[in-house]
Amino acid sequence: FERFGVTKYYFPFKSIQSGDLNKILRVSYDPNIDPNEFIFALNNLAEVKSVEQIPQIITETITDELNDDNLWVFGKINMVNSWNYHNTGSKVVIAVVDNAIRTTHESIKNNLWININEIEGNGIDDDNNGIIDDISGADLADGDNNPGPPANVGPDYFSHGTHVCALATASAGTTQGVVSIGLNTQIIPVKVVPDNAPSDQFLTHAFEGLAYAISLDPDIINLSWGLSVESQILKNLIQECENRGILVFAAAGNENSNIKIYPAAFPYVVGVGATDNQDIKQNQSNYGPSVDLVAPGDLINSAIGTGDNAYGLKSGTSMASPIVASFAGLLLSQYPEYKHKIIEYIKLGCDNIDAINPNYANQLGSGRINVDRTFDLISQFPTLNIDKNINQSVFLAPNPLAGNKINIISLSEIKSVSVFNSLGQTISFHWTNSQIEFDKLATGLYFVNLTDSENQTYTIKIIKP
Repeated sequence: FERFGVTKYYFPFKSIQSGDLNKILRVSYDPNIDPNEFIFALNNLAEVKSVEQIPQIITETITDELNDDNLWVFGKINMVNSWNYHNTGSKVVIAVVDNAIRTTHESIKNNLWININEIEGNGIDDDNNGIIDDISGADLADGDNNPGPPANVGPDYFSHGTHVCALATASAGTTQGVVSIGLNTQIIPVKVVPDNAPSDQFLTHAFEGLAYAISLDPDIINLSWGLSVESQILKNLIQECENRGILVFAAAGNENSNIKIYPAAFPYVVGVGATDNQDIKQNQSNYGPSVDLVAPGDLINSAIGTGDNAYGLKSGTSMASPIVASFAGLLLSQYPEYKHKIIEYIKLGCDNIDAINPNYANQLGSGRINVDRTFDLISQFPTLNIDKNINQSVFLAPNPLAGNKINIISLSEIKSVSVFNSLGQTISFHWTNSQIEFDKLATGLYFVNLTDSENQTYTIKIIKP
């Protein structure tokens, strides 16, 4: 370490007591040293398993000027009816890992998660996670319990996280009418850029922030940032999310490209692209392998960090991601027993918008989210029980059919499907793991046989009116 001018080293993931993450050492060294030479030297040490240079992680947003048309989002995603019946996400905890979050903002302050393992104001790290008195989030870049922006915050400087956070949680009754789909979800704000950073767009401590969020076991984590290289450390952190059943939503990037952006491109993560108020792909949103679905992300009004009642417009996949995360929060608050299937339901409920995006056909994931349609879809099924001995675990919907497609809802992977009419004749169809599509289906009664990965067989009657 002396040879390469190491100035600081510590274990950034010690709060995660599983796997090898808590064995990772973060090292700061002389900036005049060739990093490749340092990495080569470390890799030659018998005690070192692998070395990775911390990648440049950036936010995924574009700032716009404020206008009067701020709430088009909720009409576009068919949200209004769902608010009549499902008006709170308050049972659900969402961690937002970002540059900074103004926790005193009117749209956020009443929805802060409370760390019951800390005693406020006693100056002691009661929960032994490395942060003293982290009652409602933390600053992992500066190592303290204040996730808020620095004093010199501006609309385009340290406001990104506040904007994202309000989209995930905003309470009703704000001065500009900004409200989140997942109204009143509880928020864990996690700051990952130091106060003195020359740019707030480079999230220097994103990995530490993600590890901190994971250690608190939230229901959902939103990551409105990304990198264009596949980091093994980030992959391991996402694996830990999967192991714990934490849902992860991430911005798919704003390069107007089909390049992979991580963590959005990891299989477990829901990568979110952005659309405008006409369902057209937002002009800078990525498409392709990093996109699982899309949501509004153009000229989105939300909180900014310059004041407790300050608002501004921003565009990009950074905005689309928390909109979907808050939608997942609302679903979870109503159907906690469906947590393992929430993402599948959201995808099934999406509207296919390929027809108005012909240049991006089959590259916008499952389509644009549709809130009411998803709630209608879930309401058609009885409460699922994990134990197959107690309750059937495969369902088809809509039944009766509304068209020529029917969705498969299953707790396990479906291995085979066959369809017969009432005379025992085989019916032709196209099949994926989550949907059956018929070329043409006459009015009548049909029988669908399905076999899952555990070799359980189900026969379900369907009706074509």
